[in-house]
Amino acid sequence: MFKRSVSLVLLLFFVFASANVYAAPVSLPQTVSPGFFSTSWTGIDQITTTTGAPYTGTCVAGTGFGIWDANGPAGSGDAYDAAYLVFVDGAVFAPGSTVDLTDTTITAGPVAMSGLNVTVQYYFDTLAAVARIMVFLNNPTGSTINATVDIPVNLGSDSSSIVQMTSSGDTTFATDDRWVVTSDSGPSDPVNTTVLYGPNASVIPSAYTQTVFDCAATNGIGATYDVSVPANQTRSLMLFAGLGDITGNGNTIAGAIASAALFDSLDTLPSGSLDGLTPLQLSQVVNWSIIAVPTMNEWGMIIFMAVAGLGSIYYLRKYKKV
Repeated sequence: MFKRSVSLVLLLFFVFASANVYAAPVSLPQTVSPGFFSTSWTGIDQITTTTGAPYTGTCVAGTGFGIWDANGPAGSGDAYDAAYLVFVDGAVFAPGSTVDLTDTTITAGPVAMSGLNVTVQYYFDTLAAVARIMVFLNNPTGSTINATVDIPVNLGSDSSSIVQMTSSGDTTFATDDRWVVTSDSGPSDPVNTTVLYGPNASVIPSAYTQTVFDCAATNGIGATYDVSVPANQTRSLMLFAGLGDITGNGNTIAGAIASAALFDSLDTLPSGSLDGLTPLQLSQVVNWSIIAVPTMNEWGMIIFMAVAGLGSIYYLRKYKKV
């Protein structure tokens, strides 16, 4: 009976373990089409600037990691001219040409930068025209490390870029704005929604700029974050990028503004926005206020069943003695 109970526990372990999706190494560039209407995120590749800085120089193929372009749900293209590169203390995050791909999630790194182990992850939602950008900052040392993180986004709308709305309800983009909706005059390119932090965040950008590196033009969105990472801990930043109407297949300014309001609360985020993040990872995000409640995930189920199996063994052995 003891052997059969152990076999059952092991069988359940392997069944649940096999259900996990493991990352596969792939070479850059990559294009991800999540299946939400015509949305696709193209040219996820090695990108940098001629100066090696986020807000000067010209975009070129190089060692960094970013998104060259994207097509919105309505099929319109040229959402970006290189976006979501990450710079730590002025140096570009450069993970090499091999990244991990799991379904619609691409993970690059870790890379040692300023004493931190830095990992960047792009997740592309299958239920909305949304990308989630995660920057994980792990401190393996015994002392607190303070780092400055810059994230530039060069908009494909170029010199005709227009701020259509901000989270504060006007068209003046300032650090009290958690998100901004921009477009060209048509709009012919995808309307862009750039979400930089959430309500009640402990860390918000210390500075914004609408001038980034030159890539057809210098129009864009750049955010600077000052992050303190305690010894032997991890802190992370979570940003979102929306295209077109975000939750529909249109490409309208009104639709984008209406959907941007979904980022005003964790409770109203577009479906799938937090998929793939563990409660621990959510608790480490500093630019959103997240109280992560542990869930019964697959590994939790394995532990639960193992404990239940051991309890059953104890009960059966005790019953047999009686």
